Amino acid sequence: LTRLQKIKLCEIMTLIDLLYVIAKRFYDRSNYGLSKTKLLKLAYLAEIYYKRLTGKRLTDADWIFWQYGPYVMDYPKILQSNAFVLEPTEGDFQPILPADDYCQANVSIEEKLAVSRAMEFADEDLNELLDFVYFDTEPMINAGERGEKLDFDCVRPEEEYKIKNLVLSRESQKKIRGKIEEWKKNAHK
Repeated sequence: LTRLQKIKLCEIMTLIDLLYVIAKRFYDRSNYGLSKTKLLKLAYLAEIYYKRLTGKRLTDADWIFWQYGPYVMDYPKILQSNAFVLEPTEGDFQPILPADDYCQANVSIEEKLAVSRAMEFADEDLNELLDFVYFDTEPMINAGERGEKLDFDCVRPEEEYKIKNLVLSRESQKKIRGKIEEWKKNAHK
């Protein structure tokens, strides 16, 4: 089977394609590579957002709770593939560049949207990104022992994350304004 036929059969994005799409989008925008750590965490977030949007997994990657957060044991091997160019530095902050000659699979609208949402975190400080991934995503919140597979079935649907407008009565607004004024007066004493 050709690569395209395999993709059509399983109708699921491969982790290598997801990582490539993220690395390429970041490189095209910034003209430098993402660190190994940030690239993997953005791929994890794309998995989360895709699950929220569609109720399905984006890839068939086996995400596990490793060290402090989500990890895929095949990640170092994937980075050695023809989809990426590794900068000569080593370690977790090694820049990962997309290869010019890699032929990625077609990406659906839902996949693009999930990646776009994950990419909103691309310019965040790494520690802030890690805090969000470790403490504010359902699979990590529900993670048990290190080495356990992460459960994406606990990811809640998009509808549950809608922002609702809070409408305060005029009386409540007046009380809040009064308290703020009182705090301001007390702060200057």
